[in-house]
Amino acid sequence: KQQIRQFHHSIVMDQKRRDTGHHVKVVGKYHMIFQGNPGTGKTSLARIIAQLLHRIGIIKSDLLVEVQRDKLVAEYVGQTGPKTQKVIDQAKQGVLFIDEAYRLSQDSGKSDFGREAIEQLMAAMNDPPGKAPIMVFAGYADDMDTFMQANSGLYRRIGYTFDFSDYTPFELAE
Repeated sequence: KQQIRQFHHSIVMDQKRRDTGHHVKVVGKYHMIFQGNPGTGKTSLARIIAQLLHRIGIIKSDLLVEVQRDKLVAEYVGQTGPKTQKVIDQAKQGVLFIDEAYRLSQDSGKSDFGREAIEQLMAAMNDPPGKAPIMVFAGYADDMDTFMQANSGLYRRIGYTFDFSDYTPFELAE
């Protein structure tokens, strides 16, 4: 919750700075990583983030498009780029949530095109909200570290990392 409050505060302050005439860098500013174990609320929080970003005027819609590797990566040379771009275009007014994003960087042979999908996503991450979606990459913490190392350009395009801890037995009982 504290991470989300800081994120919200940061965005609101940037908007106020822009409104008063200050230059605020936007490219890559809103893309994020959600890292944690399954069942810790990553997808639920992505829905809330989409609503929040829409409410404060960063994105035009509270649309959340949820995908995994199979929706981005094709089987044959030349098919992954267009397949990934189709998903980007579908989500461009809102948020694109890529669950188990680390699977894009796991090389499973010479006919694996996950890295091509990463490159297509990275190209779109340079565009402002509205021309491309805000992207949320989700997965296990260790695997997401490996994912980030798959391409050095990811670090400069992703502005926020949120860590999701496991629920305690007391929290589950509530």
